[in-house]
Amino acid sequence: MVVVNNQIINYLQLPITCLHADNRYMVKMAEEKLAKSMEYETSIGNTAALARLKLEVLPPTVVDQIKLWQLELDGIQAFKGYLYTEFTNDMEFERFLNYGKLNSVLYCLGGYRTKRKFFVTSEGNQQLIEYAKRAPRRAGTPA
Repeated sequence: MVVVNNQIINYLQLPITCLHADNRYMVKMAEEKLAKSMEYETSIGNTAALARLKLEVLPPTVVDQIKLWQLELDGIQAFKGYLYTEFTNDMEFERFLNYGKLNSVLYCLGGYRTKRKFFVTSEGNQQLIEYAKRAPRRAGTPA
């Protein structure tokens, strides 16, 4: 089951009767702010602004952040592959890394050079295995 941003926001904006006693203060403050805004807009005759006013229990920055997290999650793509993490030396790591990049089967992870890790697609894994068989490990000499 996937929880989306609107579900989180709606849950956080539950009616006051469902809230914990500590959170009721936040709702009370939001209601007071709304009442003051409505009073002001009414006094100056701004009916357009009155129509847009609503009770905002959550600060807009919190709502925006939750929506940004949702956009970030929507941008993540999952696919099958293999994580390569163990190499005998830096030269071997660089050799496989370059081969994977050349054949467009490799996805680098953040900080991949310092951590000596990279991700290879399922299809690319077989290519990398064949390459490893053709280019045996040699200490100090590039393949």
